[in-house]
Amino acid sequence: MNNMYRILQYFLCLDLLMALHPAAMAGLGDLNQPLHITSEPSGYDSRISERFRDSTGSSEESPVQIAQGSSPRERFIEEYRRYLEEVEPQLAELNLHDWAPATLSHILEKVESAREQFKTGDYESASASLNNAITELDAISDEYQSRLANFTENADQAYREGRYQQAGQQVEGGLKLDPDHVELIELRSRLQVIEQVNQLLVEANQAKTASQKDEELAFLEKILHLDPRHLEAKKRIEDLTAEKLHQAFSDAVAAADRALDDKNIREARKHVQAASKLKPGNQDVKRLQDRVAEIESEQKYLEQITLAITASVEDDWSSTVEHYRKALELKPFDAFATEGLGSAKAMIGRIESLEQSLQYERRFVNEHAVKAARELLAETEPYLDQSKQLRALHFEVVSKLEAYSIETEVVVISDNKTNVVVKGVGIVGRISRHAIRLKPGSYQFEGARDGYKSILVPVTISPGNDPIEVEVICSERI
Repeated sequence: MNNMYRILQYFLCLDLLMALHPAAMAGLGDLNQPLHITSEPSGYDSRISERFRDSTGSSEESPVQIAQGSSPRERFIEEYRRYLEEVEPQLAELNLHDWAPATLSHILEKVESAREQFKTGDYESASASLNNAITELDAISDEYQSRLANFTENADQAYREGRYQQAGQQVEGGLKLDPDHVELIELRSRLQVIEQVNQLLVEANQAKTASQKDEELAFLEKILHLDPRHLEAKKRIEDLTAEKLHQAFSDAVAAADRALDDKNIREARKHVQAASKLKPGNQDVKRLQDRVAEIESEQKYLEQITLAITASVEDDWSSTVEHYRKALELKPFDAFATEGLGSAKAMIGRIESLEQSLQYERRFVNEHAVKAARELLAETEPYLDQSKQLRALHFEVVSKLEAYSIETEVVVISDNKTNVVVKGVGIVGRISRHAIRLKPGSYQFEGARDGYKSILVPVTISPGNDPIEVEVICSERI
């Protein structure tokens, strides 16, 4: 393991010395000669080693370790390697040539001095010079950080207080230290448009005074386009946007209420939908939705009532019943619809009763049937003006009753020997020709004679019948 380390150290030293100066190769002697390692005091350490531990957070040495007993020459070579890898890049980042050229020259002189001292074999002095250069670099690095923080803070404060010239000076000072500083570059961009932003702010304020909210918002949006971090413009845009939203919502609610007052459901729905998009779940939206549903239900109810009344006028009582039922589905227990439904059903009952009476009109020959028919006529008479059907049926029943009450002349012809009887009505007797009067109906004329078979002659008299003749003669002997 020791031999491996010695070989690795040897070739590393060779590469570094070649980078320093070709003449330094002379200090290595014969390449075939082994490296001679001498001891150093145990307390020896370098600024480079401290920086390495600080940067890594570890107490470990670099992968190519510097043994406590390594020679000053080997120690310097390792320190110089670390200088090139870790310190020199930081030196470039500090941008010293722009703000501390004298310090930069002084550091570089010390580094060059270390190189020269190494060439002459004064390794202790070379290490000391290199460590002094690094110490000075650390000091200027701390100053760099402090200055940069001051420039950044002062620039931001000056900008916030409206001291734009001072802010610009602080920005430029900070960018000399760090040309790539993001915050300072952004602040410089904001300062470059400050005059334009201020003019737009004046115009925005004028629009606000004139209550021209759309124009004010347009000016503020232009400001935010130029300066995305402009706090006042951001806040005012938020306020205006919220105010516009609230106003648009209020307008939509008011328009919806007006439309509902006018019973214009279609228009109301449009405004309720607009309000709902602006403020979903708002109580006013819920109230409007309830109003829409209520008025819509009322309109549907009224539509069914109108259809029911129209159907009754048209004497369509089945449709009348259907529409009143639908109205009651929308408004259960509604008195008007309930009464209308009852009246329509009653009218259908009256019409059906008269139709049934006419269906069995032949019963009108019976006094009981006539009496029942007259009672039905009396019951339906008060409603005749409500239905053409009812009036027509009522009239037809009256006509039938009248027709069944008119007697028809019946001439009975016989042989003066046959005794003629109208069964259920009365005796005609032995006649040759005799006229009687009978109401419409069915009758049986019976003839009887001693020594002869009796006969029955059926006769049907219809309402309005012309006079008829009936022959009743017993001619067949027993």
